[in-house]
Amino acid sequence: MSKLDERDHIFPNSIFRAKGHDQNWEVARGKRSSAQKHAKDMESLVGKHVELSRSAPVSHGFLFHPLKTVSPKTSATSTSEVAIGTDDKLPVYEVYYPHISRRAPVVMDSPHSGRYYPADFGSATPISKLRWGEDAYVDELILSAVDSGAVVLYALFPRCYIDVNRFPNDIDMELVDGEWPETLAVSEKTKKGLGLLRKYVVPGIRVYQRKLSVAEVQYRLEHYYRAYHRELQRQLESTFQEFGTVFHIDFHSMKSKGNKMTPDTEGTRRPDMVVGNLRGKSAGPEFTSVVVDTLQDLGYRISLNEPYAGAAILRMYGNPRQGRHCIQIEVNRELYLDEKRVRKIPGKFERLRDDLSILFRRVCAWANAHRSPHGNQPGIRRVFSSDDMLLLEDGGGFCDDSDTDWENVMEQEDSESQLEDGLEMGD
Repeated sequence: MSKLDERDHIFPNSIFRAKGHDQNWEVARGKRSSAQKHAKDMESLVGKHVELSRSAPVSHGFLFHPLKTVSPKTSATSTSEVAIGTDDKLPVYEVYYPHISRRAPVVMDSPHSGRYYPADFGSATPISKLRWGEDAYVDELILSAVDSGAVVLYALFPRCYIDVNRFPNDIDMELVDGEWPETLAVSEKTKKGLGLLRKYVVPGIRVYQRKLSVAEVQYRLEHYYRAYHRELQRQLESTFQEFGTVFHIDFHSMKSKGNKMTPDTEGTRRPDMVVGNLRGKSAGPEFTSVVVDTLQDLGYRISLNEPYAGAAILRMYGNPRQGRHCIQIEVNRELYLDEKRVRKIPGKFERLRDDLSILFRRVCAWANAHRSPHGNQPGIRRVFSSDDMLLLEDGGGFCDDSDTDWENVMEQEDSESQLEDGLEMGD
């Protein structure tokens, strides 16, 4: 089947929805407070094997709390709207599950596409400019992966609020009023204003005209950062338990040109996509080749690991020797987005979305052919609570947020970055 033929045969159920679920997709929403109700709902399932069915979602969904909607001057759907929370109960993430008959050992996540701005953000910068820091609409670009058998997770809060693709002690203390109670390990990216707490949206435009209190930062870490990572870890581990392996794609978008805050030189035009695998440390060569070859077959210009090789998420969860493969994909925004106005470009957005659907189908088909014979029965998932599962007792591929020596991890990362021609690790 030719590329154009494949585009005409995209799964017909690729309907992008922010609320509810249909017979093919099961959706779960997490809110703040570390998804406590989500964990409580799953308490009776801990350590048990649960078969998913069309009528029984893995966990109960959460309805959105009241939001003040900020509608851009566009014909955007509800999933495209920007929102400001009217209280402190903004939801943290959404998860979409494929129907049991389509399950593949694949997890997709978009940690930087959130556009629901918490009421306590306290930024002096207009949202129209804060949005330049979003991986805008990447959640919509990847949601069709559910039709191919992947679990899809995406953050609902913006990366300018707190960045889940950084280590939790990578903090710029110029942004914080008070002493941090734990040891810090500040990366080069943080020194450029792109740390756990973002200093600049783009060069010259600050996120804050104030300092955050220690309590504010700790709140964001606990109720947003750790809540997202608990859910991502749960999805990766339950997939690994089911199939004996897991293939994870961490999706991002990148500016069409480099600037003073990016690892490439200012004004450098970028390829269509950058595929990163920490230079072979977070994913095996076969998985990497499937992704790169498919994107090249679709006509895209691809770079491997330059200028983005991957960041904290790949370092936390990638361990190919144990069958835990993680890849990062950076999509050039000019392929689908008016970068200044943060609006989807009609026609270009849909074309990219359809091409990515082809990628997802090929990845899921390949992953199903490479599942481990030691996994559980297809369609059977082992469900863990967020409280019991923050890290694997067997020392598997996931990092322990409570016990890991983040200072040494960051020192190792900075040392490796210097050896890699000074290129930073991810967006």
